[in-house]
This record gives sequence, structure tokens and C-alpha cells, in this order.
Amino acid sequence: MRDYSLKIAEMVKQFLDDDDWRYKFDEENGVVNTGMKLNCKFQRADVSIRVNSDTFLVLFILPVNADEDIRPKVLDFINRANYGLIRGGFEMDVRDGEVRFRTSHYCGENCDMICADVIKDAIYLNYSMVERYGSELMAVMMGFMEPEEAIEKADNK
Repeated sequence: MRDYSLKIAEMVKQFLDDDDWRYKFDEENGVVNTGMKLNCKFQRADVSIRVNSDTFLVLFILPVNADEDIRPKVLDFINRANYGLIRGGFEMDVRDGEVRFRTSHYCGENCDMICADVIKDAIYLNYSMVERYGSELMAVMMGFMEPEEAIEKADNK
């Protein structure tokens, strides 16, 4: 049984088709999976767009998980990066170290607040945040930088 908006799903797929994206759509769960090249140390991210009844969620999942011993520093970095962000944020699964950037977008009670510009903005907001913080996040994950120093460098780009 579908528990997501067909209208939102169709709009997301139409945007991706019009923009020449390659993707897979899970009809049972209302999830679009694709990927995106990045111009930072991560080089790419898996992109998951999850459609709900009146919202859609965009996740940029980074290809490197934080090792257990470095997770406290990664969480510190994430907290510093998220402070003051108006939309979206980084998050980490403390069980396995997966790091991602996520945004959620309300489409209205009748899904009438969805259009190609909203979808584009959602995807590229995630992209720009990962681009802005990605290289410094990787430096923290590899133990090359302390979180405070890394955030200062990312924020001064």
C-alpha cells in the first residue's frame, strides 16, 4: 500500500527527467535514488529523495563513514556547522558513522506548493552545503583537523 503522494513523486521524477538525471524509483516506498558528483574531498554523494504524504525529504549521503574513535569530533564539527543554518542540517548515525545532509520540504495540504523550482532548490541546497563543508568534514574524519579549525576554514571560503 502506497503511503506517499503520487503528485509529489511525479513532480520529482519529472524534474529529474527534464534535467537529464539517471535515477531509480522505488514505487512501493516512494523513494528516488540517484547520485551526484561533488567538487570536494568526498567527490560524490548518494542522493535519496523520500516522498511522504505532504512532504519530501532530500538526503545527501556521504560515501565515507566516520570511524568509531573519531565520531565525537565529527559530531562536534556537525554541531558547529549546523549552528545558524536556516534550512537543513548535517546528521550522523552514531551506530555506524554514516554522515548525511538533509532537508525536508512541506508541499501543502493538497500538495499544491510543489514545483520544479522547489525541487531544484531542495537538491541544490544540499549540494551547496556539502560542497561548502565537505573537504573540512573529511579532514576532521581523517584526523587532519580539529572541528573548530575546520569550521572556521569552511565558513571563511
